[in-house]
Amino acid sequence: MTYSLGMSVPAGSKLTDTTYTAGDGLVLTGTVFTPNTSFVSSGKNYKVAVDSNTKGLFVNVPWTDTVTTANTSGTGNAVTSITASNG
Repeated sequence: MTYSLGMSVPAGSKLTDTTYTAGDGLVLTGTVFTPNTSFVSSGKNYKVAVDSNTKGLFVNVPWTDTVTTANTSGTGNAVTSITASNG
């Protein structure tokens, strides 16, 4: 039987003509969609991960704290040199 909008589907009916397709960035297993996390980080492109507690997505970007010091020299308001160093 073909059902159209507004018709009632009898209890116990089994609809079997549903097709699922995973879009970009998704993996389809049966009827469950999950994010595709198989990407390998490269350069400034980082892999998306799934938080095991919240199931939310996040990107872990490597971070290094760098302290930069700038020293200036000159007379009065005139700066004649600037030296910057990381340390």
